[in-house]
Amino acid sequence: MKRMMAAMIGMVCIVGMTVPALAWERPSRQEFRAFKAERHQARRQFHQDRKFDRHQYRVEQRENRRDFRNAQGRAERRQALREARRDQRQFRRERRDDVRAFRRERRRDVRDLFD
Repeated sequence: MKRMMAAMIGMVCIVGMTVPALAWERPSRQEFRAFKAERHQARRQFHQDRKFDRHQYRVEQRENRRDFRNAQGRAERRQALREARRDQRQFRRERRDDVRAFRRERRRDVRDLFD
């Protein structure tokens, strides 16, 4: 009798926990397609922005190399190298932050779509 009661209580608990999961509503096909189109557009814009940023970075690097070549003394060369390294670190940091922000935004959008 006790085993039967335990089994019944277990079944009730399992069913009670799975009913909300079964009641979860998926987004409609139209909503999902609109979401995918928006994400595609956002990804495309993100890549265009990265391409522009890379171009700007290369221009800055050319200027840094020019400054290094035109530097007269040892101190000026050191300064030019420091600036080049600092620009490189800043570019990488900004790129990493942009990627993280884009991923965070995508996760939030997916969560909003399915909630």
